[in-house]
Amino acid sequence: YQKALETEPNYLYPYVGLAIVYRKQQKYEQAIQSLQEVLKINPNYKDAYSGWANLLRDQKKYKEAIEKYKYALLIDPSQS
Repeated sequence: YQKALETEPNYLYPYVGLAIVYRKQQKYEQAIQSLQEVLKINPNYKDAYSGWANLLRDQKKYKEAIEKYKYALLIDPSQS
């Protein structure tokens, strides 16, 4: 993923991939940073908010997670 970002820094999918890897490694802050980069590229990418919510849920930060889930639903209500 890092190599892909070197050649295409505005391509969001390598950041998504990094977030998934970091989550599996329980490197939550790094995963969140990757998703924040996604949102800089595309602020309406609902999966970044859902992923962020999942990371917060993993850390038992339920209130914060709910807020991110709500934001994802605002972007795409059909996912409710």
